[in-house]
Amino acid sequence: PYAEYDEEALYTNLRVRIDYLTRFVGFDSEDIDALNEIAPVIEPMIPDLVDRVYHQLFKFDVTKRVFMPRKEGTEGRVLADLHHLTLDAPQIQMRKKTFSVYLRKLFASDYEEFSTWQYFDNVGVMHTGKAGLKHRKLMGKDSLHVDIMHLAILLAWTLDILTPVILKNEDFDMDRRIEILRALQKVVWIHNDLFTRHY
Repeated sequence: PYAEYDEEALYTNLRVRIDYLTRFVGFDSEDIDALNEIAPVIEPMIPDLVDRVYHQLFKFDVTKRVFMPRKEGTEGRVLADLHHLTLDAPQIQMRKKTFSVYLRKLFASDYEEFSTWQYFDNVGVMHTGKAGLKHRKLMGKDSLHVDIMHLAILLAWTLDILTPVILKNEDFDMDRRIEILRALQKVVWIHNDLFTRHY
């Protein structure tokens, strides 16, 4: 026996897509428990992890350039030169806070709730540059466009830095560490699909 899906619904109905993706990779309640179990361990590491992510983004002009236009509502002067943009610039501090929220949700979310998947789907939408996102309009911000290549490779890099954090953690036996890592890999690949579908 095999599961049947309406192919059009896979592209037009987020609930159907999530059902398919989670069933395909076997992301289930045990994976959710594994991620939630390590969330308190990851929480105090988030500031350092976020700093590492932004140091990585600043190593390449193509990823650093994404942060150049100062968004309305961000205090500080507009920078005309990529070389003058620093990690302590107001717009970078704002982005770091946003990425901190993402990392928290990655581990601590209730993935049984559809709103969790809607949040991660919206993370993809907000990077496409599509006009009309309510929160950007309300804050008077320009649209944000980040090429999918940069989003996808950042997910890969983030997964890579989280892997040793999980595997070296002695709060859990090795079997549990492997279960946590497998759960993380599954959900990151689902996120990658949710991001990609909007491009």
